[in-house]
Amino acid sequence: MLVRAPRPKYTLVGEALRYVIPGHVQCSMGCGGQDCKFDNPSSWSEQDQAIKGLYSSWVSDHLLAMSRPSTESIEKYDVIDQFRRCGIKTVVNLQIPGEHASCGNPLEPESGFSYRPEVFMENNIYFYNFGWSDYGVANLTTASKQTLTCVLDCMAHMLAIPEEVEAAFLKRTIKAFTWVGNDSEDAGRVYESMTAALRCVLKDMRRSALGAEEARVPSL
Repeated sequence: MLVRAPRPKYTLVGEALRYVIPGHVQCSMGCGGQDCKFDNPSSWSEQDQAIKGLYSSWVSDHLLAMSRPSTESIEKYDVIDQFRRCGIKTVVNLQIPGEHASCGNPLEPESGFSYRPEVFMENNIYFYNFGWSDYGVANLTTASKQTLTCVLDCMAHMLAIPEEVEAAFLKRTIKAFTWVGNDSEDAGRVYESMTAALRCVLKDMRRSALGAEEARVPSL
């Protein structure tokens, strides 16, 4: 079933006010409290829920954009099982702990989010938190660095993958982050130097991942 991508409905006046009114005040006054539409699945049509119970849509075949889940929605709509069936293995959270505290149900005190990240990790779904300021975007340099770190960390946890798969993965990653095409006169030099650097980073990340895995498995 095709899922319609949601479109923003912000106004110029609303955008201007967001620059002068503190975030927690905006949340308490404008989001609707427990009836906040982004924390209330009953506010959405089926087309707005690529994952049932979450305001969500597919950005690509393998990338899902979604509103924050909650402990209640995870349990009520069996979000973990839906993620498994859709092949979702990683959650990247861009919220800052304590953000939108007036929306929906109270935040989880241990995490400061509307859910416990451990719920995903206990079910072999990786969790990353790169907090961005609400109603804003991260510095491009910072955002790119965080994204690249996330990509490499995910790859590092694939402890045994064929050499040709790793090489192809690194090539596509380098192209995405440098915008250097295969036909560029600098391509060979850029790919060679970047591949060498990223392989060193991956080696170190894999060593850390393997150590963490061994520490988690009890010895017999």
